[in-house]
Amino acid sequence: KGDVVSMYSDSLPIVDTINLGVIRMGEIIEHTVRIKNASSDKPLVVLNHSSSCGCTTLKYDKKPIAPNQYKDISFTFNSKVAGGGRQMKIVKIYTSFVDKPSKFYIMATIE
Repeated sequence: KGDVVSMYSDSLPIVDTINLGVIRMGEIIEHTVRIKNASSDKPLVVLNHSSSCGCTTLKYDKKPIAPNQYKDISFTFNSKVAGGGRQMKIVKIYTSFVDKPSKFYIMATIE
């Protein structure tokens, strides 16, 4: 279910790109990203997030993710706010594991 982004306690997080494909101007896309706590010994907590555009909003709870378990983070991409053409937006997720955020990119072509 959804794309999986693994988060590790002992290394920098993986950067992934989620390609929404070609969408129509004004279309609102909802998508789910699964965050995996790839640590074998510590719970992971999603503390906060930011995005490079007001076109992307995230929804998640802040309950800890047990080692080797998953949590769904839902995001909404509003193409009307993003603008037309090829778009590449970045979402940063701050966790209890590292000082630097985990990142994933949202890519879309808006017609």
